[in-house]
Amino acid sequence: LALELIANIKGTEPVRLLDTLHWDALRLFAQASPSADHAEAWFHYANIFLRNDAGGLEASRAALDRALEIAEAAGATAMTARIMPIRAIPAFDLGLVEEGFAILQRARDMAEASGDGVALMRVALSESDALLGAGQFQDAAEVALRGLRAARQAGLQAWLQAIVLTAHACEGLLA
Repeated sequence: LALELIANIKGTEPVRLLDTLHWDALRLFAQASPSADHAEAWFHYANIFLRNDAGGLEASRAALDRALEIAEAAGATAMTARIMPIRAIPAFDLGLVEEGFAILQRARDMAEASGDGVALMRVALSESDALLGAGQFQDAAEVALRGLRAARQAGLQAWLQAIVLTAHACEGLLA
């Protein structure tokens, strides 16, 4: 969360410093065996700095692919399931709708198999958002409600993502 808050301070020295520190961390991780932590570092780099800043969709997509590659090599199923829904976002943004939904299906299968509450919530968040964008309101509401159940079971109902899922459910039901 601290990384996300600092990264949202655009055009300031803390962002450049954090970017430099993140790259240093990625270089250090590269010297070790693949791990869930290494994959998570790439995930945060892709999601915070590239997708939300000057790097753009293609750079974010490449970094997320690297995160997935590392997570899979480490056998970190829960981390893979957490990364994949975010990996679907650039696919949708680039108009690759079928690819985006295929990624989400694979992510949902992995999240359900791992039982990881964060992954289940991220999948539901990305999938309900995509379904709302596609005008599939009832399906979006059902997916969002499923994500809220997973959040509650994992004790994550107070997370920002759970609040967004609530908004997605409402939007789908009221459309």
